[in-house]
Amino acid sequence: MNNYCEPFYPISKIELFDEDNLAILLRNNELPKNVKFQLSTYSKHRVSGGRISTTYKLADNCADFQIGRIYPIDQLSMSGMRFDVRNPLAAKNYWDIDMENAHYRIALKYCKDNYLPHENIEQYVLNRDAMLKEISSSRKKAKTEFLKILYGGDIKLYHMEFNEADGDLNVDGHNKLKLIQNEVSVLMDVIWLKNSHLHHLKVGCEKKALSKMSIQKAKATLMSLIFQTEERKILMFIDAFMKIKGRSMDVFIHDGGYIRKLEGESCFPNELLTECSFQIKEILKYDIPLVQKPIHYEKLQFVEKSNYYENKKIEIEKRYAQVGGDFIDIYDDQKPKSISYKDMKAYLKMFNYMEFNPETNKMHRKYFFDTWTDDVNHRIYSRMDFIPDRNKCPADVYNLFTGFEAEKLIGLYEYDESILEPIFTHLDIMSENNKEWLLQFLAWKIQKPNKKIQILPLFRDVEKFLEKCGGTGKTTFIEWFGRKVLGAKYFISVHNNDDLYSNFNGQFEGKLLINIEEAEGDSHHKHDNILKAKITATQINVNKKNINSYEISDYADLVANTNTKNPFKINNSNRRFVSFNVDTRYRDDKNYFDKLFATFENPQAVYSFYVYLRDKVVVPDKMQIPNTTAMVEMVSMNAKITDKWIASMVRSGSLHSIYMQNAYEMFVDYCRNNNEAKSIISLTAFGLVFNNSPFVIKKRDKKGILLIFKTGDIIPRLKEMYLLDNDFEINEVNNECLIEDDGDFNEAI
Repeated sequence: MNNYCEPFYPISKIELFDEDNLAILLRNNELPKNVKFQLSTYSKHRVSGGRISTTYKLADNCADFQIGRIYPIDQLSMSGMRFDVRNPLAAKNYWDIDMENAHYRIALKYCKDNYLPHENIEQYVLNRDAMLKEISSSRKKAKTEFLKILYGGDIKLYHMEFNEADGDLNVDGHNKLKLIQNEVSVLMDVIWLKNSHLHHLKVGCEKKALSKMSIQKAKATLMSLIFQTEERKILMFIDAFMKIKGRSMDVFIHDGGYIRKLEGESCFPNELLTECSFQIKEILKYDIPLVQKPIHYEKLQFVEKSNYYENKKIEIEKRYAQVGGDFIDIYDDQKPKSISYKDMKAYLKMFNYMEFNPETNKMHRKYFFDTWTDDVNHRIYSRMDFIPDRNKCPADVYNLFTGFEAEKLIGLYEYDESILEPIFTHLDIMSENNKEWLLQFLAWKIQKPNKKIQILPLFRDVEKFLEKCGGTGKTTFIEWFGRKVLGAKYFISVHNNDDLYSNFNGQFEGKLLINIEEAEGDSHHKHDNILKAKITATQINVNKKNINSYEISDYADLVANTNTKNPFKINNSNRRFVSFNVDTRYRDDKNYFDKLFATFENPQAVYSFYVYLRDKVVVPDKMQIPNTTAMVEMVSMNAKITDKWIASMVRSGSLHSIYMQNAYEMFVDYCRNNNEAKSIISLTAFGLVFNNSPFVIKKRDKKGILLIFKTGDIIPRLKEMYLLDNDFEINEVNNECLIEDDGDFNEAI
């Protein structure tokens, strides 16, 4: 722990909850509407079963200064719930661990470090129980009074849901509170003076600057933020300590949190709390004991066993839900399986039951399916959709996105960037040393899963280097990223290229990444326009056999690999493709591939790569298309013949001043020498390419029409068109004029 560093924010966690108690709470009509809504939203965002992914971050206005507590985004955590709701959800899976009297102990250290008066504060820290009894017969009242002093009389600065407590104050106790208040007042003044850079910080729901508040409230608020910052640092230390000990702290609740129970564990090991407290004192210099608090709640009442329908409904709705006129089967964390109305009715027939009818004084058969679908409170959604931004999913929409696969490793492994080096090297191998571009592409899928990149990267392994050295490495990486980082249900490899254009496309529903295996030109050249539409489309009409078609959001980007030279039509108007030649520098290097595959098999590498993409890579608003050797080769194959001829003339240094007739003869020779005889055009058509162009000067003399090109300006244009490599240079440049946007030359590629 001596090398401990505070983590980066935001922090993601997987927390567990009691499904049965959640179901009962959702049916409790006595809970306030806002609490029911919070529970409903919480339930809707579950990853699977009794698991939910939650992310903690600093308040927006405090993030720049790294100050204050961390909070679950959109309150999607038990930590943001009332204790009477939180406790029944948590008791089954967690131990509640707290810092004892944290803020007064933080205040005491601050006083000592700054040589401020602290005798009475220290007395309270060392003799807390005795002093609480001296203040009031009500322990809750006494604690509240001490906290009020620490926050300038505003208990809400400690916690928004903390309220005044009933009870009387003893006269002697009141006097002791005054002595502590005097010391706290000095402390508050010093903190205000030492943190003048924070005086304009905007806080609270109203985002009001401290400098705009009354001076007393501003000082109390700032001291509260300073103490909450130290509290957060201690909490993160506890989290790191518990990870080292093989324990998982899944829920952060200000000055404590929930640590996951081990199987068969009847109490939390006290020695861990003692050791952690010791480490906090040794490393962070805070003398703060840790304690375990019981999680109490009144046992929730289940539906009476005699009510067969209600009990069976709870059981059925853990797995099945109605979506429009059809149904879905949700098993564990797999992709929902669509079920037709007819098949669902047939399946639920086994749950038909007999119920007594008091009007006829007889038992009557009840059909479970009919009762369930007529029940206004049964689990029903208007439609399915794929909404990776889970916070924006409407309550009546079943969300096919339930979180990334790598999120399941949160809390189980530490981030270690050093183990990712084999992956970084491999990305350079795959992308002609454009690793940073490829990392941005991958990070986009993590950081912006609700927005398509709309660019298809193609990896050309023409020499089959990766096949010869331990398998198709280009595919291995893509498969690893798709299945282990994104999640198998959000990734698919298309082995038969024609499947991409099939009428039945249910396999592409709810995907984030589609890998085209061994892309070949026969299929994709024929469906060029359809492929381009798939790269940019944001909606997909899902068509499955025996199920009504429906439209959902499409956030799937495509990636492809090939052993051929020209699987896609890439031309100079290209906005959708980028191509890379796979490097062969590690040919026959078994050690290279052994290290790479060992990294793929390491779950810590999966977690670390996910965190790296999520937190370390800066993703641009729009991805640019790099100029690569593979791009130049593919564009040259698909470009208009006149553009290819011009590029060849530049490469050979022959494009200077040429008579039209000579230029045409050179063009015809180029076509014949490059198996392009069928592309030869007439002299008239050839001349039209250069008509009315501000970049070509035509001079007529007794020998004919002279074309004068300025090669130095043509070269940048050809690079933009991916007809020349970025590093292409020519020594002798004719500076008379230039050729640029016009005719075929403008539209090529």
